[in-house]
Amino acid sequence: MHLRSQDRAVNIVNSAVIADSRHAYALPYIGFGLQCKRESTRKLFVTDDGGRSWARRRTPFNIAALAADGRRVAVVGVGASCANVLALSDDNAHTWRIRQLPRKGCSVSLAGDGLWLGCGRLLLVSADRGRTWARLEGPKRLDTSRISAAGRGAAWGLFWRRREGVRLWHTADAGRTWLEQWPRLPTP
Repeated sequence: MHLRSQDRAVNIVNSAVIADSRHAYALPYIGFGLQCKRESTRKLFVTDDGGRSWARRRTPFNIAALAADGRRVAVVGVGASCANVLALSDDNAHTWRIRQLPRKGCSVSLAGDGLWLGCGRLLLVSADRGRTWARLEGPKRLDTSRISAAGRGAAWGLFWRRREGVRLWHTADAGRTWLEQWPRLPTP
């Protein structure tokens, strides 16, 4: 995918999040921002007109994982002094609230007021845009890096490992209980 910013082509997009019919966010680089190199992955391209135009936003952190729902954006990455951070924006990535995370390697998903962080088997779930958090442990056969928030306490999760198959999980109570929906999806 190519982006156009003020009538010039901008890199090939490695990762994009389509938040709704008007808002999308794209990372124009290969790899993710788990390194602590200055300016290595501190660019984010944003559209609020359905992709007709894109604006470049510089961020004060390197981006490792990205999620969006309309104008709301959540990022996990590496900030100043190589600290692991969660950055939240309610205004289409113009301004950020940044807080430190206890570890690297977390994934992020959001829908409505719900915000989900998957860190290994640990799940951090917020129903109020990150103000308060519940710390939960996911089922043994749930990969929390593959969580998709669905809003109002609901989320889907996926597990896949060679020789162990594929499992699809669902929660409707903010991660307190998970039901295995498809124990054996066909695998290639």
